[in-house]
Amino acid sequence: MKLVAIFSFFCISLTAFSQSTNRLTDTEYLRLRDRIKTLSGTRADSAFTYAEQMEKSDVSAHKAFALMAKSYLIQMKGDSITSKKYAALAFDYLKKVPPGAEKVKLNAYMLNYNGLAEWKRLNLNKALQSYNQGKAMSKSIGDIIQVIKFNNNISSVYADAKNYRLAIRTAKESDRLTDLNVNLYEKEKYDQSKTTVCYKLGCFYELEFFTDETNRVLLDSAEYYYKKTLIYSNHTATNNVSAQLNLAKIYHYKGNADQAGKMYLALLKRSRDYLTSDNFKYLNLNLGELYFKQKKYNEALMCFAKVDSVHQVNSNYPVAYYYSNYFQAKIFNQLNNHEKALEHSKIFLENYDKTETKSMQEASDVNFIASKEISSKEIQEIEKSNKRSVLLKWISIGLLVLIVGFVICFLIWKNQQKKKDIQKAMLLIEEFKQQIEKSKNNEVHEVLPKKESPALSIDEEKENEIIRKLQELEDKLVFLNQDYTQQFVAKKIKTNTAYLSLVVNKRFGKTFSEYANELKINYVINELITNPTYRKYSTQAIAESAGFKKANSFTISFKKRTGLTPVQFADKIESEYSV
Repeated sequence: MKLVAIFSFFCISLTAFSQSTNRLTDTEYLRLRDRIKTLSGTRADSAFTYAEQMEKSDVSAHKAFALMAKSYLIQMKGDSITSKKYAALAFDYLKKVPPGAEKVKLNAYMLNYNGLAEWKRLNLNKALQSYNQGKAMSKSIGDIIQVIKFNNNISSVYADAKNYRLAIRTAKESDRLTDLNVNLYEKEKYDQSKTTVCYKLGCFYELEFFTDETNRVLLDSAEYYYKKTLIYSNHTATNNVSAQLNLAKIYHYKGNADQAGKMYLALLKRSRDYLTSDNFKYLNLNLGELYFKQKKYNEALMCFAKVDSVHQVNSNYPVAYYYSNYFQAKIFNQLNNHEKALEHSKIFLENYDKTETKSMQEASDVNFIASKEISSKEIQEIEKSNKRSVLLKWISIGLLVLIVGFVICFLIWKNQQKKKDIQKAMLLIEEFKQQIEKSKNNEVHEVLPKKESPALSIDEEKENEIIRKLQELEDKLVFLNQDYTQQFVAKKIKTNTAYLSLVVNKRFGKTFSEYANELKINYVINELITNPTYRKYSTQAIAESAGFKKANSFTISFKKRTGLTPVQFADKIESEYSV
């Protein structure tokens, strides 16, 4: 009996010990949270495993975060019903968390995941509402890094609503905030943040180009930001590959098919560790389109076959598969293979409507969705032209016509419903545009330096300290920010504008505005002289790289400094080097 009692006591103690381990330490919780956030976009299954580990904790805050992360990860697989159940349960656990800054931060994280899930469900209004609520919470507790992430997601919603200018403006605000708060980041995290926003800006400029294909400057800007993405993407191989893929597409648009083809083929040779299945699909789709335009139909069909093959294994993001069938329908139509043409056109028409709303996480999609109306008309024409030929071979063509007619009617109905959703989204976006304009009108504009009072003086040590700090800002190229004003710099180096103006005027013989302008122009001159690629950029892209808000003001300043426009100056350098 004594042995039995000892054994029972041991079992009870072991059970109690196992139950006590259900509470994660703060370190364990933060580690799991960071792993979930890092892997959610690239390795969803691994992120889900970490979320399940966190969910075992008895702490309400841990369960709330884990359940909301699982809600988003499940939505990525298309299960909206289960996703919403997890989200509701997560918010129930959030109510049990004690009030305070940590609860506000947790709520913001959960709203971010909720917005991502709604975005995946194509509910733009609900996604935007979640993002803006979370952004306001993050602002209230000074979580600037999370504010930047919300801005990135909001810019993607604007892009999905086809308001690319607002998307660009919002993404640039993220870029500006990232640079202003570089001290909040570790080096790797800073590079990741810059990679994300630069890649988005490249995509947004590319999308804007589709609305006005005569404005080639937009392609230059897209190229500029994709190249910046490559600079910062040392720690994010997936973004690096995506940027190269889109950069090759830009070369394709610009008519440089050889360079685009070389980049595609080089990417195909990369290790599959760096080339995700989605990138592999889009890479073959883009290469197939390139071959199609060169009328190399056999090579194009081989690429499209690879797209279809990968889609059978991974169908999460089916846009590449739909457009593969779009191009195959056109090829078989050219080859007079009417049966195959109709087969592929039917696949495209049945699934195309599902791709109406774009996802920036799969940015290669945007290259094709932007040409929706043109491609739909082309496919419908192919369908009509091939019906007569198929009728001669198949008596059952009548049934096929009825099926195709039903599909078209369904698409029209669905498009009408989607237009209503887009109109609602645009109304909400318009409200935000008005808010932005109001805040813009209330901004404090830079005041030109006043003449210094003879009574104002500064000791030599303080003067040298200001000069040293100005030099540090110059070394870090902070002057390339659009907001490099006298007020901004004074705050940055912890002095007042009067002393700053006095020192700049005394040491450099010019006003602060003239001094800042000269730094920017000197930077551009140096880049034009030393960087052949930089000379190929448009005036707009160069102006943006130097922190000028308007290309016109940049050109005036540049000509005043050099006597030539930027284009003339670049041409002059080219002629000098070619001699």
